Amino acid sequence: MKIIHTASVTEAVARLCQEANFNLGQDMLESFKKAFDEDTMFILAIG
Repeated sequence: MKIIHTASVTEAVARLCQEANFNLGQDMLESFKKAFDEDTMFILAIG
């Protein structure tokens, strides 16, 4: 049986989470911008 150290798994998961959140694709960036614009318009409308 192979031994896997939990620190190695924790570091790998942390790195992958950071990469997933910092390196967004263009489609995700556009989705966030659209949602922000829609929310801002809604807030201004109910102002």
